[in-house]
Formats: sequence, structure tokens, C-alpha cells
Amino acid sequence: MGEIWPTTWLSAANTIRTQPKKQITPQQLWDIMAESQVADISKEVLARWLHELGEILYFQDNEELNDTVILKPQWVTEYISKVLESEDVINRKGIFTRQEMAQLWRDLEPSMQDHFLRLMERFDLSYRTQENRDLSLVVERLPLDAPNYEQKWQQIKQTSECHEISMKFQLNTIPAGIPTWFIARQHRFTTGIHWRNGVLFAYEQEHLALVEAVKSDRYLQLTVRGAYPQNFFALLKDGIELLLRRFPGLDIQRKIPCLGHNGQRCTHEFDYEQVRQRFQRNKLTIECPKATEDEDVSVTELLQGLDWTKGDAILDSLKDLSNKVDKSNDEMKDKLDNLLELTQREFTKAFRREQAIIDSHCPNVFVLRPHGAKAWQKNLTGQKLDLQLYCQAPGCWHPTQEGGLYEINEPAKWLRVTAPYIGNLFKVLRYAAPIIGPWLGVVDPKEYETLFKNDLELFKELAAKLPELKESEDLELVDKIARGEDLDPERADGAALRALRQFLEEKDPQQHWGGLKNVLTPEGHYLWLCEHHALEYKR
Repeated sequence: MGEIWPTTWLSAANTIRTQPKKQITPQQLWDIMAESQVADISKEVLARWLHELGEILYFQDNEELNDTVILKPQWVTEYISKVLESEDVINRKGIFTRQEMAQLWRDLEPSMQDHFLRLMERFDLSYRTQENRDLSLVVERLPLDAPNYEQKWQQIKQTSECHEISMKFQLNTIPAGIPTWFIARQHRFTTGIHWRNGVLFAYEQEHLALVEAVKSDRYLQLTVRGAYPQNFFALLKDGIELLLRRFPGLDIQRKIPCLGHNGQRCTHEFDYEQVRQRFQRNKLTIECPKATEDEDVSVTELLQGLDWTKGDAILDSLKDLSNKVDKSNDEMKDKLDNLLELTQREFTKAFRREQAIIDSHCPNVFVLRPHGAKAWQKNLTGQKLDLQLYCQAPGCWHPTQEGGLYEINEPAKWLRVTAPYIGNLFKVLRYAAPIIGPWLGVVDPKEYETLFKNDLELFKELAAKLPELKESEDLELVDKIARGEDLDPERADGAALRALRQFLEEKDPQQHWGGLKNVLTPEGHYLWLCEHHALEYKR
């Protein structure tokens, strides 16, 4: 290729090759090209070609790497080899600590150490764990063979109440990074049992998850066991979906196991999308080709815990549990807590697309209170409202402690726009519970519990009053909300969030918003969190 390069390009390339330095800045690279009279319009093209030929390492389109040009790629190889040969990394089963990095790369400046670590991630050689950025998983040093996890994995089935949910992701190929990138991202659930193609995770000691890539058959399997596996399964499934989106064009077929027949296991696997389509067409059963008798399988049971189209069933379970929960019954309380966390996370996830758009990017969990009063007036449209923002930590929604209280001066107009969203929000929020914790600061727990319960009661009364907006041009939709119908969050279509964003910006142009910070979780969820809960994702 060099033979057809312009003379100025060849001159610049030779100058770059003979540089005594091992790395330079992009501006220094442009200066060298300018000295060789390379035209400005050609500089980026030449840099890209030199990178592709292996003459230099310069990732122009990567914001984390484009501040440095490596002139001696072999230099990077030597330092990465030190990591792969490290006894500490091998003994830790692939865990590369910040302390070990400082030791192995002690002759590099801290900024270059970080750059080399990002280069390892760029080449899929390692991945930093999400909950502790001082730890990385080095792919080549993860054990090739699976450790002995069977005893732990089978033991949980002996508990009094153990259920299992599973999904297979059939792929046309398994690229580098599957499942190791996922293992690093979800490291906060580690049991210390991980290998090149799999991992065993735990959630609150009551649930285990096995994730395994079978490269010979090109599939990734997720299985969760425990008393109430739906919550942990949904969380990890979102993480896997985020992993798979890293590879555009990847052919993915999701499969779910048959429930079995007459108490006997069945090896058939249903196509997940086909089952969902049958449910959406109100088809209650689906035929299993391996059934020995004319026995169809329940579509509802196949989807239980797998898809939020079954969200109403989850909410019904919440209602039933909350009515009869005995706080002294730890098992029942744990199940209720898992249901709450699942429901609240799924609610915020439903608006993930809208939260990525600046016009609707704002905290979206709140309660409404009558302004300057303890109860709602008979005529709702003539009463001013106060909006109180809530932290969106799944399973622990709570009012902000640093402000976040705003007066709504034209409630009727605002409610007409946001009524569909308020209906969705209330359907989930009414099952929330006042959780006591350090996020309360100096607030008295008893006063907080009273405030929380009063918020929910007032919100319940408000939801019941929505039909009073008779003059609304959206009367039919408002009536449906009041009757508990048409509660699919996607139908809000962002209008309510845009109105909410506009209102919050008018009231709080500095965007303090009760001290809530926007956090993108390892599973790809946008959550507006208080300082305490945000720390869980920023260690």
C-alpha cells in the first residue's frame, strides 16, 4: 500500500517511525504531518491508515483513547504480557487489582497506566467490574474449565420453596466478550465462582443464577433458582440484552423450556417471541410437539416471570401479599420485597427510551399533595398542588431529603397532560413501603413513616378524583385511567415526561431536583437516585 501513497505521506510515515518517543499527543502527530506538508484534509485519513497497518495505535473515534497516540505498538504488547504472566492475576483466577497494576506498570505514569488498561478493554482482553472500578477481569486468565459449582447449585433446590426460570439465547456466533463482559458488569453478585465461559451469581443468599456460554452449540443460557426468582432473573436478563446489543447484526433466537407433561420433564424449547405473540393475540395455550398426548401448554405459565406483559399478574400478587403479609414472617416479607423491587424497576425501565431524550430527561417518580392543606378539595381543578420528587432506588422508593418539593399553580391543565402517566405511577406506587435507612439523614423514622403513608393515601385519593377533569379533551383516556385500564406505560408516549421536564426546569432551572442524580446501571436502566443510593453504582 505504501507504494501508492503520496510522497508527503511517505515522508510523514518515515518521520513517525523514527520518533524516539513511545507516545505523543494527537496535536504532536498533526505537527509532524504538517512538517512533511501533508494537507490538513488528509491528516486524519493518514492517521487511520497508519493505525490499521499497525504502525501506530490511535483510536480517533474513542473518547477514552483519542488523547494519546502510541508510536510503538510493541511497547503496549510488552506491558500487557506482564499482566497475563502475573502470578497474582493467575492465583486470583483472573482478577487484576489496582495494586497489582501499580506494581507491574510502576515505571509508567498513572495516566498511561489508565490508558493501557483502557486499551486492554478495547481489545476485549479485560473488563473493569462495574461496582468496583479498581478491579478488572482478565479474560485470558479466567479458568478454562468450570470450577465445582454443582453442589452449591443443586443444594438450593433442597430449600422449602425453590422455583426455576430459564432462557436460552441461541446465537449464530459467540463473539469475544460473551459472557466475560457480562461477568465483569455484574460482578456485584459474585460468589467467587467464575470461569472463561460461565459464572455463578448470588442475590441476597436466597437466589442463585447460572450463566453459561456453550460455544460448541453457540448459545448462552441464563437460569435462576430461588424462592422468588423473577426479580433476579429480570435484572440479569436485562444485563444480557445489553451485552448482546454490543454486537450489531448478531442473530439472536430466545428460547424457553417446556413446562413438562404429567409431572415429567420435556426437552422441547419454545420460541420466546412466538409465545409472546400468542399471548398478545389472547391465545391461552400452545402445542408442544413432544407431548405424547393431546396436551397443550399454558402460555400464561410459560411467560410467568419472563416478560412484563405479565405485569398485571405481578401487581395482583403484590396486592394479595400486601393484604396479608405478616412482618414476622421473613419468607413472606422477602417475597414481597422482591416483588416490589421488580415492579419498581420495570416501571422506570418502561421509560428508558424517553429518558434518553433530553426533552424528557428528568426524575419521573413523585407524589402529589394538596398545597397548603391536609386533604383534597371537592373541586380538584381549583386546588393548587405540591409535587414531591422521590428517589428511584428499586424496592426503596422514598421522598428526597434535599428539597425536591415544587408548587403546581395550574393543576387542571397539568393534570390533563400527565393523567395517563399518573395512573401508571399510582398503580405501582401504592404498594411501596416506608423503608428506614441512612438516606433519611436526621429525619425521625416515625415522622417519616407517617409522612410516607400520608403521601400514598393522598395519591390514592387523587387517582380516584381524576374523572373530575370532565372538560378535558382526553376525557375518554382519563376515564380509562380511573378505571384501571389502558395502563401500558408506553402509551404515555413521552408527553407526560416532557411536561414534567418543562415544569421542573421552570421551578428549578439549576436542576438540583432534590439532589437526585441520574445513574445508568450496569443493566442499562436510567435511575434518578439520592446520593446514598447512587453510591451503590459508583464505587
